[in-house]
This record gives sequence, structure tokens and C-alpha cells, in this order.
Amino acid sequence: MDTARLTFLEYLKRREQKRRPSAETDDMVKRDNLLAHRFVIVETTRSVLQALTVPYVVIGGHAVTFHGRPRMTDDVDILVLPQDARTATTQLGLRQVSPLRTGGYSGTTPGGMRIDVVAPDQRWVTPAIAQAVQTSYGPMVGAPFLVITKLWDSRGSQDETDVLGVLRRMTDAELDATRRLVREYLPDDVDDLESLIAMRNY
Repeated sequence: MDTARLTFLEYLKRREQKRRPSAETDDMVKRDNLLAHRFVIVETTRSVLQALTVPYVVIGGHAVTFHGRPRMTDDVDILVLPQDARTATTQLGLRQVSPLRTGGYSGTTPGGMRIDVVAPDQRWVTPAIAQAVQTSYGPMVGAPFLVITKLWDSRGSQDETDVLGVLRRMTDAELDATRRLVREYLPDDVDDLESLIAMRNY
């Protein structure tokens, strides 16, 4: 792990240590409020998502909030298999489509909602979709695979903070599953995961 990353992780640790005693309760209230907001948004795209005939799971900010860390974003991110990306984009009726650097496409619905159809050529995509958590809002990526998506495409402090929030609410079984999956699919990120796990309760 490089020096800059270690410095950032120490910063996160100090910040978490300053949390007020009521912060956990406050976070749950925020989560409930954001879930209500978030899934009002998802409801507006429910009919569009139901038009998909390809397997998918919801990832990104919606999944982060679902698994315990309040996150505000109006965009919807879904994960599909690489071979299904074009079909999904067409079935969603996306406009102003552009390719994503991770694989897949980004575009907007006729109503103006941005949807990213994420389709990386990675071995973990198939099990992530197959092991979705079924909810009334659609298939949600499981917490261990959500961590995988964040470690694989980490874009800085927001993703690191998201991972900490998700890890904090994991059961021991989920932590063990996450460790196993990272060893299998992202072996170069094992040390980073362990650092984040060690920090999750600070």
C-alpha cells in the first residue's frame, strides 16, 4: 500500500474516532430518509427497469444506502454481463449514450434520469448478479460484492468511505465472505480490505 493511501486511511480513522455517540442513530435516521428518497427515484424508473430481459443488479449509491451508508445520488447504476450491455441500453431506451471506461454505457432515460449500465469484463460479475438480494425495488447487489465493485473501481475518498460504511454493518459471516471473494477476484486488494476492516469500528 503506498504512502498516500496509508495517509488517507489514517485520516479516515481519525475522522471516524470523532463521531458523536449518537452518530450511529443519526446515520440510521439519515439512511431511512434517504432510502425513502432513493426509492421514490427508483420507483420512477421501475417500469423502465422491468423492461429489461437481461439479468442485472442495482449497484452504486442506491446499493450503498440499502446496505447501511446514507448516500445521496439521483443516478441509477446497474451491473450487467458484458454481452448484455447493448441490449440493456436499448431496452432502457437510453439517449445521449456514451461508453463507460469500465465497460458498458451511460445515458439518460426519456424522463431525464441518468442510468449507467456497468458491464466490466470481470469474473466476479456473473456471481454478483446471480447472488442478488431480491427487494421490492429490484435485485440489489449483495454487500460482499458491493465491496468488490468499490475496490475494483475505486475513485478515491468517496468509494473508501462507502466501503467503510458497508463493512461497519456486516455480520461476521459477511466479512468472511468478503475476504474470500476479494482473495479470489481481487488478490492485489487483500491488504487494503484488511486495513478497512480494521478501521470500520473506529
